[in-house]
Amino acid sequence: MSTLESGFRPEAAPKAVEAQELSAMEEVEQEAKRRKEVLLAKAQEMGLTPDAFVRKMMTGEIPHDPEDFELVMEGWEPSASAEFNANPETQSAALVMVLLEIRANRLSSALGIMDRFQISEAELATEEMQSLMKAVALSAMTRGDSSGSVTLVKRCKIDEVFLRSEEMRQAALACRGILAKKSSPSVVARRLQLERDFDFPPLE
Repeated sequence: MSTLESGFRPEAAPKAVEAQELSAMEEVEQEAKRRKEVLLAKAQEMGLTPDAFVRKMMTGEIPHDPEDFELVMEGWEPSASAEFNANPETQSAALVMVLLEIRANRLSSALGIMDRFQISEAELATEEMQSLMKAVALSAMTRGDSSGSVTLVKRCKIDEVFLRSEEMRQAALACRGILAKKSSPSVVARRLQLERDFDFPPLE
């Protein structure tokens, strides 16, 4: 039987797949729209403005999914987002999130929050925060997260004296030992960068 007799047309197959993909995309968009409407309705029921609602999600007072922040803030003007980020209440809430992520050993997530909400240098420069971030940087380095540790030191404007301290150097040596056990190109690159950062002689 020929393809004409069977009714099968090869050129129609790609179009059918394309239509299915478009339908799936639309379904995701519709679900996001529905979720946003639910969140905004919940904020209204609680007598909260969208920005106040986001802050309560940030501090954990309102249970939420990770993507809920972006859903509620979607469509905000850049000036509105900048004003929201600069608000002292937002900065305080963002710090709460950062500390929660740090306690859960999710340093990359904590750094992402710092950047997402543009946590000010003033918030990170307090004696309490500097002391905490030094401890976190040491802990991250000791368990093998060299890039996260160094990034945290630089992001929080921790003095270079700390980065060159004997305590940090010993943590970096421990980190190099961990990284040296792995041979993937990305890990090797991190180890070599660590050796450059701390002026370590290359491994034999």
